[in-house]
Amino acid sequence: MMRSLFTAVSGLENHQTRMDVIGNNIANVNTTGFKASRVNFQDTLSQTLSGASAPTDNIGGINPKQVGLGMSVASIDKEMGHGSVQATGNTTDLAIDTDAGFFIIKNGPETYYTRNGDFSLDATGNLVMNGSGMHVQGWNAKEGAKSVSTNGAPTNIAINMNSSMPAQATSSVIFNGNLSADSQPKTIASIVATNDKGAPVTGQGPFSIGTNGVTNIELTFTDGTTASGIPSGGTANGKANGYKIGQQVCPSNTSMITLFDSLGGKHAVPAYFERQIPASANKWTVSVPAGTYDGATITKAVTETVTFDGKTGKWQSGAPLQVNFTVPNVDGSMLPASVSMQFSNMTQYVGVTNANNTSNGYPTGFYKDMTIGQDGVITASYSNGQRLPVAQIAIATFNNSAGLTKEGQSLYATSNNSGQPRVGTFAAEGVTVTPGALEMSNVDIAKEFSNMIVTQRGFQANSKVITTSDEMLETLIQMKR
Repeated sequence: MMRSLFTAVSGLENHQTRMDVIGNNIANVNTTGFKASRVNFQDTLSQTLSGASAPTDNIGGINPKQVGLGMSVASIDKEMGHGSVQATGNTTDLAIDTDAGFFIIKNGPETYYTRNGDFSLDATGNLVMNGSGMHVQGWNAKEGAKSVSTNGAPTNIAINMNSSMPAQATSSVIFNGNLSADSQPKTIASIVATNDKGAPVTGQGPFSIGTNGVTNIELTFTDGTTASGIPSGGTANGKANGYKIGQQVCPSNTSMITLFDSLGGKHAVPAYFERQIPASANKWTVSVPAGTYDGATITKAVTETVTFDGKTGKWQSGAPLQVNFTVPNVDGSMLPASVSMQFSNMTQYVGVTNANNTSNGYPTGFYKDMTIGQDGVITASYSNGQRLPVAQIAIATFNNSAGLTKEGQSLYATSNNSGQPRVGTFAAEGVTVTPGALEMSNVDIAKEFSNMIVTQRGFQANSKVITTSDEMLETLIQMKR
């Protein structure tokens, strides 16, 4: 009789443990990154009243007679499946999309792991876990580096919000766009040339910019159209003597180039594209005239012939054009600079002329803000429009993540059965994240309510065993009376 009492008591105690776990799950249904737990039961030792006997020739075998002595908690398992993702719009929030993977957090010398990606930058630029101020671990880029080295152990991630990006002098200009295959020669009807004071230059011509003080030439063609500022001096289009009335030319097309010097100074320099005659040759003269443009001085005009395939319209030949110029230094001296202009991306198709270009230079920039990518790379944006990777968040995976020990505050620590962490980049560990979002709890409230009902019934049934055993004991005692 006493056995049933103690057996039922074990049922009460362990069902209470299960209810405690269910209650904790429900309490954390809205806790960021929380992982639900479940309780598994097992029976305990059984008292053997008689052992089993083997069958013989005369009688069959007999099974053992055993009375169970109750039950116990076999395990309390963590359910490590990921929860749903909720967008927050906060650029420093991160939600891990895969079941594996933990952010690495440090509190002084103590290392913890978490699925809670509720991060922010503190006053000095440290990336920390909100609510605790613990440091997020990763790798910081070296000053001025174009990428983040992930060699070595992770350290506290810190963003220098007072950083600046030095200017980069333009060294390469790549021309794109189209030069119209429809461009045809026109006959000059009249010419107006002016000098650097804006006064007309008289005479019959021919006129060339840079010759006899001429700074601008305006042409009027026999069809009534006009063109001005044509840099035809020197060898452009082979017109060593400039323009004259009755001459046939193809009006030039201008593409402005933005050049930056080593101090971040910005200079706008024109490049002119003029189709050579005859047009059937599919050749264009590219020229940059001598002169001073926004402080950049080009002392020698340069030209290059660019040829296109007449059937495909694609670039065929034309070496990069090297333009040398000087810019004033802060001490009054002149800084030499040069830039290479390439044309292989250009085309000659029927339609508009829209020659444009891109260059690799930029002015000095100052830190504006930062974003975190799906690969865990933190990229800083600067006032000059440039972006630079400044850090990369580390991720840890475990052979048995369910073996981690809960430490509160959504933190975990390693245990003897979790295995040691494998620390690496998101890509190396096969982990993906969603920036600007948080991983919610994976508690299934419907399942928890169902488990609660089952647990309650189990508790009630065990309590009924106790009351029934008590009644039986009372009946036994009353027999003596």
